[in-house]
Amino acid sequence: MQVQVEFWQLLLFLVGLLLSFLGFVFGAGKLLLAQMQRSLDQRFEAQEAARAEAQKHWDALFGGLKLALNAETQTVAKLEKDLLALRAELPLQYVRREDWIRFSAVIEAKQDRDGERLVALNTAMGRLSERLEQALANGGK
Repeated sequence: MQVQVEFWQLLLFLVGLLLSFLGFVFGAGKLLLAQMQRSLDQRFEAQEAARAEAQKHWDALFGGLKLALNAETQTVAKLEKDLLALRAELPLQYVRREDWIRFSAVIEAKQDRDGERLVALNTAMGRLSERLEQALANGGK
């Protein structure tokens, strides 16, 4: 038994076999790529969920920090306002050191002058008292 196959039949069979193999490879590749795409989609969805959760965490954290910063800013503004008010009041309620030194020097000078006058008055009163005693001792002459 001899099988004779003509060239065009052999060629057609080989082309069919090649096309079948290529179809199988293409189908297997398409299936593999679909599985990879599904796996990547799942990973991206998981990453997106984790990113959204982290975003909520950071938004809450930075929201609290922003509120704290606003409160601190208001506190600093109030302190600055109070400090400016204090600087405006200080000259009205307190005396500067140089002014107090000058004022106390004037007061001390006046006290010294009054002290000298009292000493002079005391001396004059002492002389007057001596003269009065002499006059009384001489019998009113």
